[in-house]
Amino acid sequence: SGGQTDFPTSFDFCVQGDIPINPEPHNFYLINDYLFIGPVPLHFQFSLDGSFGVDIGVKLCFLSMKASAVANPNLALILTGSAAISLFIFEAGINIVGKLMDTHLPTTASIVFKKFPLQVSTHIDLDLIPLTISLHVYCKLTIHLFFTTIRKTLFDKDIFSWSAPAIKVTLLDISNANEDKSPPQFSSISSPAANTTRRRRAVTAGVTPCTVTQVAGRDYTNPAFILQISVADDKSQVELSYSVGTYKGGDDLVKDDRMSGTTVLISKPLQSGIPLYWTAKASNSQGIGSSSQCSLPDYDTTPPLGRVKFDYKYSSNPSLLVGDSVVLDYTPLKDQYYAIGYGRAMVGDQVIPFTQFKFDHEASVTNQAHTLSDFYNTPDQRLGLTPYKTTTGGTIEDCVGECAKFPVDCFSFNYAKVLKTCEILPEIAGASNIQLQESNEFDYYDRKGIGSQKAFNQSNLKLVHNELYFLNVYVTNTLLYESYLNSEGILIDFTPPEPGKIANVSLDQFIAAGCNAAFNQRCVDVTPDNNSRIVVDGIGSDCVFNGPSISSEIRYTRLNSFVSVTYFGFHDNESGIYADAWYMGYALCGD
Repeated sequence: SGGQTDFPTSFDFCVQGDIPINPEPHNFYLINDYLFIGPVPLHFQFSLDGSFGVDIGVKLCFLSMKASAVANPNLALILTGSAAISLFIFEAGINIVGKLMDTHLPTTASIVFKKFPLQVSTHIDLDLIPLTISLHVYCKLTIHLFFTTIRKTLFDKDIFSWSAPAIKVTLLDISNANEDKSPPQFSSISSPAANTTRRRRAVTAGVTPCTVTQVAGRDYTNPAFILQISVADDKSQVELSYSVGTYKGGDDLVKDDRMSGTTVLISKPLQSGIPLYWTAKASNSQGIGSSSQCSLPDYDTTPPLGRVKFDYKYSSNPSLLVGDSVVLDYTPLKDQYYAIGYGRAMVGDQVIPFTQFKFDHEASVTNQAHTLSDFYNTPDQRLGLTPYKTTTGGTIEDCVGECAKFPVDCFSFNYAKVLKTCEILPEIAGASNIQLQESNEFDYYDRKGIGSQKAFNQSNLKLVHNELYFLNVYVTNTLLYESYLNSEGILIDFTPPEPGKIANVSLDQFIAAGCNAAFNQRCVDVTPDNNSRIVVDGIGSDCVFNGPSISSEIRYTRLNSFVSVTYFGFHDNESGIYADAWYMGYALCGD
């Protein structure tokens, strides 16, 4: 609802004094006599009275700059009649009271000296009640004893009351206030609102009557902005308010919140990732208003997000680590550091301490992606993140088109080929520590060319066998939001897989095979060390067998189109078995 405010209710400092002049009664006529009806005395009384008084008050308010004085004369005529009888210890009576011309004349004079010329006003009202009648009866018990008197009221009540309608008339209302028919005037300002802010991709060049900046140095969960306007009115006071919307002139986020001045700092969470539009409104004492607009391309309420990863989970290279990072943020990045160590985030800098770097490539978060070639594909993987939107029944190209509809909310997507399910995702793998998961149904796709990218290639390291290392990146943006991004650990493994039980070994040799260890090996950053093992075993081994069964080796066969081999016991305690292959030839170790 409109009219809310981020500021406390305004207060005023006032001094007030009252000088009451109590009504002075005056009797004009009085009859007081007794009349006997047989043995019973009847006491009756009749009187006509009048009263006059004045209440005077003075009030001075310093903040609202207003002085006022009130005089309230009041007068009335009162006609009273009563009759009472006394019989032994009992007394009963009836009273009738009529109040004539109960009149008040409240008179107010005020001066407002906020603007010149001074605003002076005089106001006089007439409050008149022509006639008021009330009827009252009572019955009392009185017993006189030697040592005391006992009095008891048996009945005492108003049994009738009536008043004529009040008459209220304004006798005088004089004011020298001039009507202000012109709206407040906005003027241009050219300086930033405060040194504590960073103007973020200003929308309008040069001077403008309205500027808005997001405040730097605050926590991203408690963002704030400074709204500055320049407006004045030469005749009356100006009431200020503002609205915020997702479109020009809109108020769907904030509606008519009050401003305490022309420059205000307001802490308020708003929608992030899209342009926002502020409308500042000013109205004079006549309710005539004007407005001015300004905007931000985005109102950032999230820290820098992204992904940091090594190129592989395991490595046998003793001196080389290779990885990369992608950082996403709507606000320009300020500083960035990387480190390698045994832990995550700030505690992971034992191998390489935090070192400042520059990104190899920087691209806008909002770069469009319209075709499948604009995405990286990671098969049989799914990012376990709540989707921004889910569709079913479409092709992979339909999923790409759906992603293109949300350039600031679709950074990646999961797609299931069989189920034809498309999950639009607002982050990429690694952001917010959300990692890819193995999946038999989904493939994962993330957009190319978004964010700020950096490739890391660290050589001449002294890595330790069976140790886990992490790549950590620390980034800040111009709002001083900060984030630690870290990779999954990479395990260093200098030893080849172990065979099963072997006996009568004729050859057990370690060599640097490079990319020639096997046809299906991963030939990326291969270790120069002797990390490949060749074993020639003999009789008594339980490792490799001709034929389809373990421990039963076939030495002869009549089949010339079919061979089989069984091997058992190969294992790797550090990184596990990636792939295996077997060969057959005419010579020992031949293929």
